[in-house]
Amino acid sequence: MIAAFILTGCKTAEPSYTADSVETTSATAVTETVETFEFNPHVYSPKLAERIPQDYWDSFYNMCDVLRVGGNTFGCSSKEAYDWCSDASVLCNLFPTVLMRLSLL
Repeated sequence: MIAAFILTGCKTAEPSYTADSVETTSATAVTETVETFEFNPHVYSPKLAERIPQDYWDSFYNMCDVLRVGGNTFGCSSKEAYDWCSDASVLCNLFPTVLMRLSLL
């Protein structure tokens, strides 16, 4: 194996560039489209909706709407729905920016 290294010179080859190997890129035209996007604060997941009762979602949406306008009370269907709405993991996943405004601890 040592003989193979000695015979090959053990050097790295520098890449060689020729006029034939010049890479070119063509300009791509950017097409602008005018489309209106509207923010939907009511996150909805069909997979989660299979497991979470609709009244919990309604309570959560009430909470989102109230917090977006700076309020501090919202309509809630039950204590269980409130517990779900105010759970840190639910808020972190469905309304992450609210954690900067709330102190749930």
